[in-house]
Amino acid sequence: ASLGSGRDPDGLADGEVYGIYADPSAWSTGAGHALLIAAEQRITEAGHDRAYLWVLDGNERADAFYARHGWLEDGAIKIEERPRFTLREHRRVKTLAA
Repeated sequence: ASLGSGRDPDGLADGEVYGIYADPSAWSTGAGHALLIAAEQRITEAGHDRAYLWVLDGNERADAFYARHGWLEDGAIKIEERPRFTLREHRRVKTLAA
């Protein structure tokens, strides 16, 4: 898991989960859950009460995973043009502390 302070230019002062990566052989073993819970805890310990992350459009597995963990879509999108393709992502947010 990679995380830190939010990097978005829209001024969000939240924490951000930059990415969670598990080897496919570890999928459905609880490894991703453990990584996400640890990331949420570290972001909270850094003083952020909310966090966000970006999910590639069409990545239903990741969307379902984050939805099960309480991460909600907030309607923000970002589009990045690459030489031979376009990346389109949507943002999910979660309140970590009240």
